[in-house]
Amino acid sequence: MKAETMKFKLFVAALLLAAITTIGSSQEKKTSVVGRGRMRTREEQMRLFEARKLKQAKEKAEEEQIASVSSGLRSLFGVNGIWVHATYLQNTARSAGLTEDQIKSDVEKELRLAGIKVNSPEECIASEDEACLYMRVETSHEKDIPFVFYYVSVVFNQEVLLLRRPRGKVTGATWQTGVLGKCARDEFAKVARDEAISCVGMFIDNYRVANPKK
Repeated sequence: MKAETMKFKLFVAALLLAAITTIGSSQEKKTSVVGRGRMRTREEQMRLFEARKLKQAKEKAEEEQIASVSSGLRSLFGVNGIWVHATYLQNTARSAGLTEDQIKSDVEKELRLAGIKVNSPEECIASEDEACLYMRVETSHEKDIPFVFYYVSVVFNQEVLLLRRPRGKVTGATWQTGVLGKCARDEFAKVARDEAISCVGMFIDNYRVANPKK
């Protein structure tokens, strides 16, 4: 009897030891899984933190780039749409075969190709800045001279705030360029259109610097 009792006790003890070992192993595995979960969470947090820092550094670099250029170029920052208006001061341009619609159409095409939204007059008035690209062609021609002297200019107008009166908006020219030249009368229409496209090309280059793609 004593031997059988001893065997039974040893058997029970073995069962208890096996149960304790199994429980301990299960707890260790659970702790290990939780630990890996926490580690993954920390890694995700680090990736998010690095992504935010990279975005902030990029935004700061863009701001510094804008601040380092001329005030005229900085004035193009954030412009979302532009209305194009063309006009002439003399009748020489029309008599030479050039019309406002030709210049306007050429300029609008260049802006659209550059990804810049072209506004209608109604959209311009409804916008917050009333941005307008004002195209102007001035000419001088004498009957006895076979040449046409011209000045093609591009002026970017928008509503601005005066420092001395920040509550009142006024329309002002914040960017402009132009070219002076001469050409044969029969070549004037083509030359003027080419000069206008060249001038608006300079505007587009400046616009891209002020509004880099993200």
